[in-house]
Amino acid sequence: MEVDIEYVCCGCQPAFCISTRIEMDQLILDQNVIAISDGYFRDMMGRHNERTVNYNKTARYTAYRNFTLWRHGRLGSGIRRVVPSCVTMHIRQTFPSATGRYTHFRHSNRYQ
Repeated sequence: MEVDIEYVCCGCQPAFCISTRIEMDQLILDQNVIAISDGYFRDMMGRHNERTVNYNKTARYTAYRNFTLWRHGRLGSGIRRVVPSCVTMHIRQTFPSATGRYTHFRHSNRYQ
């Protein structure tokens, strides 16, 4: 991870790390959940006719959204939370980039 703000711990003891909980596999990383979540997101954004060009990139983005929804609920427009680094690494290991390059956390420009 290249952005300092991304070095955020989940706050749990290593044996209870949020990235190793069963919910991560069931709610965040499951390919059926990814497909439904991505389809719903695209429908809500009016992008239902777009094709997925890079499955792993789409799956990572959807997994980050699912994690944020699970842990924080709906945040609304322009409100962002940093995904803990342990979770980010788990998602990246599950859906790796072919190039090894990833998009990093971006602050919202809404209030600037």
